[in-house]
Amino acid sequence: MRLATLLLVAASVVLPTAAARADCAMQIKDLKAKVERVTDRTKRAAVTKELNKTIMIGRGSETECLNGVTRTRRLLNAPDEAPVKPKEEHAQVNWN
Repeated sequence: MRLATLLLVAASVVLPTAAARADCAMQIKDLKAKVERVTDRTKRAAVTKELNKTIMIGRGSETECLNGVTRTRRLLNAPDEAPVKPKEEHAQVNWN
């Protein structure tokens, strides 16, 4: 009876952790596919750098992994920087 209870407690601790790590791994896989579609080089480099950090965290804590996925998604979904428009000179108006 004692052994069965101990096994049940151990299983309740191990199984959710494995499921969370699998969830984080699936999210990382989805992010990799999205990063490949980014056309802006600077944004792609920044997102890839953060994704690589997240992959390294993935072997550790599940909370840190999910936080890394969130940071990567924020970078990926950030609006692109607006191009800088050259300053226009005031043209002389011809009223004829």
